[in-house]
Amino acid sequence: MSNPGTYSWQQTYLAAVLETDNDLMPLRIYEALAATEQRLLSPIDAIEQKAVDDAQTGLLTLKAERIAEGSTLFMKDNCQKRLINFYTAVVFDQS
Repeated sequence: MSNPGTYSWQQTYLAAVLETDNDLMPLRIYEALAATEQRLLSPIDAIEQKAVDDAQTGLLTLKAERIAEGSTLFMKDNCQKRLINFYTAVVFDQS
């Protein structure tokens, strides 16, 4: 059985879940979502698939509870632009 502590995406997931700075939370959530989506581009076993599914559900819940799209919290410090740049780099730069 795989040890969940060894999953490549888990560090970004924990960073999002444990983030206490509301200004950084949107970035942490989208970094974690990007990391889990990137992991799904490769074959994974059923145990990790369940862990990814649970993590994504938790991240989307956290986003819904803590961040309102279009709010000043979501847009602060040009966060959305940084998120788009990060996500684009992660998803489309597969070199």
